Amino acid sequence: LMFGDFNNRDQTYFWTKSPAMDVQVAYNMERFFWLCLNRNASVVKDIMHTFERTGVYKFDYVQQQQFRKFVKVAYTVSDSQIESITQHFVRTYN
Repeated sequence: LMFGDFNNRDQTYFWTKSPAMDVQVAYNMERFFWLCLNRNASVVKDIMHTFERTGVYKFDYVQQQQFRKFVKVAYTVSDSQIESITQHFVRTYN
């Protein structure tokens, strides 16, 4: 999204030890778009309709800037880091 590309055409999927994150299209993307794009349901409806029809939606520069207001950084972790973090939380909060 930070580069304006929302699509499900890339068939390169990676299975991880965090199955909740192994989704191709997150179920709550509409809420995220609504929040970032000035709570404009009409815009979100157009985005999702286009995406569902074509598998792609290209965000314009202004929309990308709106996302950047909400998402400052994103990163990935390895499976071994997932295990370590999970074990930490189990030990600490279980």
